[in-house]
Amino acid sequence: MATRPTWMPKYVRHPSPHADGPYMDNFLTVVIICQVSGLCYGLASSGIWNLIEYLFYGVVSLVIGEFVRSFFKWLGPRIAVKTHAVKTRNMRKFADQAWHLVIHTSMTIAEVYLLARPSVNWRWWTEMDSGDVQTTWEPVDQSLDAPVRSFYLLQLALWSFTAINHRFHESRHLDYFVMLSHHVATLSLLMLSWWAEPLRVGVLVLLLHDSSDIIADLLKSFNYLGYGANSGTYLSEMFFVGNLVSWGYTRLYLFPFHLIKSTFTDLHYFTAGERGTNQLFFKCYCCIFFLCAVCAMSGWWFCLFIRMGYRLLTQTPDDVARETYEGDSDVDSGNEDGAQVEKPKKKKKTKKLN
Repeated sequence: MATRPTWMPKYVRHPSPHADGPYMDNFLTVVIICQVSGLCYGLASSGIWNLIEYLFYGVVSLVIGEFVRSFFKWLGPRIAVKTHAVKTRNMRKFADQAWHLVIHTSMTIAEVYLLARPSVNWRWWTEMDSGDVQTTWEPVDQSLDAPVRSFYLLQLALWSFTAINHRFHESRHLDYFVMLSHHVATLSLLMLSWWAEPLRVGVLVLLLHDSSDIIADLLKSFNYLGYGANSGTYLSEMFFVGNLVSWGYTRLYLFPFHLIKSTFTDLHYFTAGERGTNQLFFKCYCCIFFLCAVCAMSGWWFCLFIRMGYRLLTQTPDDVARETYEGDSDVDSGNEDGAQVEKPKKKKKTKKLN
């Protein structure tokens, strides 16, 4: 049984790699560490205040995140169905998911503000629908827009923290490796778009993902609280249907057929003139690669949702979530510090000799 060293902070609940794929886990962990280190170096090289602002957002996110989790750990048992409230594991997962809900909701509000400002008036999106994308792909340094610049640094800090948090702190689900790979791809995408400077399209991509994640967060939160058919509320089932519709529309329709398509057909506006250097082309096409990777992962999760929906016809939401998403927790309710829980061995039956 692997235990956390006494000198290690309590925040680190998973010091060891995932038992189902330790080499993959170690590889992705090294990639994340290199990403964050390279990001800090790059921000410092471009201006020390960029690094200071990034680190400030990271520290604030850590503090607020711990406060939010503590609050929802306290709130969970008081609003959950009794059968779920007594499970410490469920309440911890509810607190983690509630923090994600706070992030996605607040970021969606910020993205709507950036797009609804009088100086923009949603043109970055509406002109893309009309085929006139010269504002969205305007060949300028788009980081000169101060609100967009600060928002991007905030997103870089949040995704750096989220990737580290997913690896070392949050409960591990059956999609652990897909989610960790998603964090690596998203952080790479944000970093490359920051240095390539097509930030307006980046805001649109983030809006689609953050807004669609709100319903997914509510679905998981209500499931942890036990608000399903057994409680008579049917909230888990209703949000499951809502999540299926919103996910399919935003992640599998708008994202590939509007945003990713625009990167293929309209990128030449952004790289026009003196800006069209080989280095810029390389950064932009790397962004396209990671956009496609994130889209493929969204397709994988949508298939997972379809599978869950099929099983909901014959099973309860708790059973479906346990078999297709949750799995067996590696940290049970009696072992909050992060020890790996060994499954009890079945006792062999022995025949008694007369």
